Amino acid sequence: MPADPTIRFFEDPTGQRVAYAVHGSGPPLVFSAWWVSHVEEDWKQPGLRRFFEALGEHFTIYRYDRLGSGLSDRNRSRVEPADEAATFAALVDHLALDHLSIFGLTCACPAALAFASRHPDRVDKLVLFGSYLRGADVAPPAIQEALTQMVRAHWGMGAKMLTDLFDPELDTEQRKEMSRVNRNSATKEMAASLMQLTFKADVSELARSVRTPTLVLHRKGDQTIAFAAGREMAATLPNATLQPLEGNAHVPWAGDPDTVVGAILEFCGKANSGARTPSTGRGHVLARAGDVWTLTFGAETIHLKHARGLSDLAMLLSNPDQEIPADALWAGADVAGPLGRSDDPLLDEEALGAYRARLRTLEAELAEAEGDRAQELREERDALAREVRAAVGLGGRRRELDATSERARKAVTARLRSSIEKISQSLPAAGAHLNQAVTTGTFCSYQAPEGARWDVR
Repeated sequence: MPADPTIRFFEDPTGQRVAYAVHGSGPPLVFSAWWVSHVEEDWKQPGLRRFFEALGEHFTIYRYDRLGSGLSDRNRSRVEPADEAATFAALVDHLALDHLSIFGLTCACPAALAFASRHPDRVDKLVLFGSYLRGADVAPPAIQEALTQMVRAHWGMGAKMLTDLFDPELDTEQRKEMSRVNRNSATKEMAASLMQLTFKADVSELARSVRTPTLVLHRKGDQTIAFAAGREMAATLPNATLQPLEGNAHVPWAGDPDTVVGAILEFCGKANSGARTPSTGRGHVLARAGDVWTLTFGAETIHLKHARGLSDLAMLLSNPDQEIPADALWAGADVAGPLGRSDDPLLDEEALGAYRARLRTLEAELAEAEGDRAQELREERDALAREVRAAVGLGGRRRELDATSERARKAVTARLRSSIEKISQSLPAAGAHLNQAVTTGTFCSYQAPEGARWDVR
């Protein structure tokens, strides 16, 4: 297991001590402090830990506690947006970082944007998750007041309510643990003051001056910060890309965290490093986010640059124990110029036998099928019959190969095997599994071992 983060301290511009944690290796990625946190206690939450461990395989991660919360000094007398920006800048100066990338979550985004605006030469990439331009737009004034008063009047109930918003899918024990960590991270008065700070922030003008390449990630069903706020952020930033995400979890380490990690790695140019990372999900998963595929096999995850072989593999894994014609997988391939004819036989004995076996299977299925399914089977049967007739001439003599069909078989086989080989290099267990279960040729298939099922998305 990766080592626990090292916890250190620096002084903010007022001379108070701020706690920060360091783990991982690679270029610096600073996680701007959000609402209430505790760099030690947060690490004990499995979802958050796996998420940052995955990023730590590619970056040196810096997390810190806002002044007034966590392990930082608790005697904070003033809570203003300018103070948050000053603390962030003090950390970067303390670390002597000439270049860095920033990961801002929700109410931490204003401080991240402020630094990027003032130091465009030092910030390489900016990632914003669940962000907003104006805190006043997060909720109507009456809701803002009710939330703040709930936290101030009964911190236990307030923490539970906010936990439900941040991650609706947590089970009872996880919800209790996250609420406990929140309560231990700040007093009710400080938590209420930091919540008011969320509503007070306004970076609508500042954002227009930020030229740093920015990735705006936002879940469509976010119940805390509406998706429209993320869209507005991306539309306002001059050099931003919006990547909508499925789900309703407000924090990136909940819901589908592998997709978030994959998107960040792709954006920061880390997608094809091949490093193995602890899985942030469960079971076997093959998921695509933009130009990055995330493959989870058991307890480990890798991220791979998009290749056609991975798309083919996704199709096979989505349809276990079914034969899929290579022509169907190949249909989307780029073709450079017209295809001629080949000197090879149209179908070798093995391929011809596979076609005929498939025709027998189709005839058997047609005997029981009805409606649309029967029509689909008839169309496939007729197409295969034409292929066989084209391959076999008078007296059963095999004709020369139509280059398109043979090219499909060869191309799909090559790119599937190439992608599985890349998987094997980083994750041998997954590669061995796929080499054994995936068959290629005129028809391709994934013959799933008993109990093996993939979540493909």
